[in-house]
Amino acid sequence: MKKHFYFLGIVFLFVLNGCTKTGSSSEPINEMIGNSGTPVTSAMAFTSANSYTVTGNVRVYQKDGKLILALENFKSSNGPDLRVYLSKEMQPVNFIELGRLKSVQGNQLYDIPGNPDFNTYKFAIIHCQQFNRVFGFASIK
Repeated sequence: MKKHFYFLGIVFLFVLNGCTKTGSSSEPINEMIGNSGTPVTSAMAFTSANSYTVTGNVRVYQKDGKLILALENFKSSNGPDLRVYLSKEMQPVNFIELGRLKSVQGNQLYDIPGNPDFNTYKFAIIHCQQFNRVFGFASIK
């Protein structure tokens, strides 16, 4: 009987450990933005939202026919399940997900799928998908 409880305890620990959600990396990264191509938009500053802090700039580049979103001199509050979106509005309802936030600090590059119209997709957003909270946003112009 003791072996049975011991076994169940071990299984419980594995299940519990598998359900934990970690935030984005806090290790700074520095992807080479200088080689990103031709700027398509101006550099626009992030605005913090919902008592979180997000600083830095966002800019779109074009290189070899592909669009790239660059986060420059970027820094954000940490949180679980942070994502980078292009969105039609400041609260993401109609958006294109560019991926998980690679790190809460440093220069970062994200491939933009397709050829979105930046007159329609006007915002870059840092969003916690798990809790549906915007951490920060920047206009794309």
